[in-house]
Amino acid sequence: MTILLSKYLGKSIIHNQQGVKIGKLDDLVVSKETGKIISYIVKLTDTKNIISKLPKLGKGLIMVPFPFISFTNEKFYIYENEIAKFLEKSKKEQISYKDRI
Repeated sequence: MTILLSKYLGKSIIHNQQGVKIGKLDDLVVSKETGKIISYIVKLTDTKNIISKLPKLGKGLIMVPFPFISFTNEKFYIYENEIAKFLEKSKKEQISYKDRI
């Protein structure tokens, strides 16, 4: 199965695991070498959750690492529990986000 990203850019609502709308897909970061998705760029509409602690790009945009989002049934889902673990581990180990992706 294939999908066109243009169908979802600026339109897709990103949901957390409880189905609450928290943002929109803005763009993707793709590796030049492998062509694989590295991160999703998300425009937050709900800034009161763990997702807002990820690196900010300005204008309400954040980077969400690839493993923390899945696409199912025409919707994107964010794994907030996994992001919380990732952020805690990074903080304890004093490793920056960019070193982890």
